[in-house]
Amino acid sequence: MPKNGTRRNKNKNKNGGGCGLTKPMGGGKRKTRKQSKGASSWVQSVMSVFKELKAKNPATKFRDALKEASKRKKAGNL
Repeated sequence: MPKNGTRRNKNKNKNGGGCGLTKPMGGGKRKTRKQSKGASSWVQSVMSVFKELKAKNPATKFRDALKEASKRKKAGNL
């Protein structure tokens, strides 16, 4: 048996870590973040309903505005 360790260690030193790679990995191209196109028309309409409801009742939640906007849209008023 060699002095420097087991056969496994010999192979590990030969090909760069024993993971089967013969050359170093490249970095590759980084992905960029998608930029927002702004609020959709639905979000804008929900926000307008929310502001309207909030003026009447300060305890109004956004989910209430979503429900109200959905009702208005189905009725054709939005």
